[in-house]
Amino acid sequence: MKIHAEKTLLMISLCLLALAGCKSASTFQPESFHGMVYNLNNEPVNGLTVSLFSFKDAESVPEFKVLTDIHGHFNLGALKTGTTYKVDFEKKGYEKKSTIFTYSDPGEILYVKICSGEQYIQLAEAQIKSGNYSEAQKLLQNAENAGANLTVINYLLAVINYKQKNYEIAAAILEKLIEDGSQEAHINLFLADIYQYNIKNMEKAKYHLQHYAHATYDPVNEQRMNELIVNGTE
Repeated sequence: MKIHAEKTLLMISLCLLALAGCKSASTFQPESFHGMVYNLNNEPVNGLTVSLFSFKDAESVPEFKVLTDIHGHFNLGALKTGTTYKVDFEKKGYEKKSTIFTYSDPGEILYVKICSGEQYIQLAEAQIKSGNYSEAQKLLQNAENAGANLTVINYLLAVINYKQKNYEIAAAILEKLIEDGSQEAHINLFLADIYQYNIKNMEKAKYHLQHYAHATYDPVNEQRMNELIVNGTE
């Protein structure tokens, strides 16, 4: 019985050693390539799709695809040293971005800065305030490409044209916004200003003031509209 027990104990010990060896082999992971994605405010961008391609076949189906986590981090797995890769970054409301790199060191980390459509609009507004209208228009185009709100983009384009004294163009942009279904009261007020003070079309000024009055009560607007009625149209 003693011999049998010793044999049984030996067999259990051998099995445990075998299992330990198997566990060590199964948990071994090759070096992985990591990256981080941040917006212009240095805030992490989560839920962004990261797609990996071999650069020589960059238009094919991606070799690997993953989403960034709440910290903006992503892991592309094990890459081949000396191989050039293309990585695409995409999320609704953000610009699409790509980068190309040659993998050489497992310790490398890919840092990516990406701008949202809303951030492009904020940058454009700052350029408008500074009088840099050409730069503002470029930023608004980037905002549109990133999927930002078209009503806001076109309103700012109207502001740019107004400041450049392109009053007819500014009015046409704003009229199109209303035609497309925008119900923002300030658009009617802006149009009333342009028609009354710049284009000198009092009938249209009165029309848009009336629509503005339907959306919001403004004593100053009431007085202004009464003056237009008393003084007549153009």
